[in-house]
Amino acid sequence: CSTGFYMANNRGIFGKITSRFSDNTREYVYLHFAADFNDHPTDLITGRSMKGTYECGGVEGEDGNGGQRDVVECGYLNNILKGGFVYLLLYMSTMIAAMRRGFRCHNALGKASAWMLLFQMTDMVYFGIHSFNLKSYMLWMLVAICFNRTLMQKTDDELRNMLYAPKPELPKWKQ
Repeated sequence: CSTGFYMANNRGIFGKITSRFSDNTREYVYLHFAADFNDHPTDLITGRSMKGTYECGGVEGEDGNGGQRDVVECGYLNNILKGGFVYLLLYMSTMIAAMRRGFRCHNALGKASAWMLLFQMTDMVYFGIHSFNLKSYMLWMLVAICFNRTLMQKTDDELRNMLYAPKPELPKWKQ
């Protein structure tokens, strides 16, 4: 259904996507990012803050500020832009520690959490930019699950009993 819709509209609605599908648009941005940080190497340590930008000549910024962009479409580079290697190291060490705990646990919940965190780390190579949304909330919940010793020590049966145990009847309202 969706493939048919795309094929019927690949010259109209999806014309720009279809025409630029094979264009290498990221290399230009990455080179400008590297060149701008090369001019200011101390920014690599602590980044340029949450509103930090970098010079990307020839590319109009999101808010029309002539060549200054505030996002790099690679999650790892965007973390360096916003918080430098300090932030990237803290982020990666937290994720890796959570994944290690998740893969070593005794239940499927922890292993699934670790696999989803691994997918996020892989996704950050090509995109994976963090923002304040439901996905980020879920990722940090997965980290919390992996660091919860009580959950990680339970077996699948114990978790199932804990989650699906019959609940006592709700109290009746006084009349």
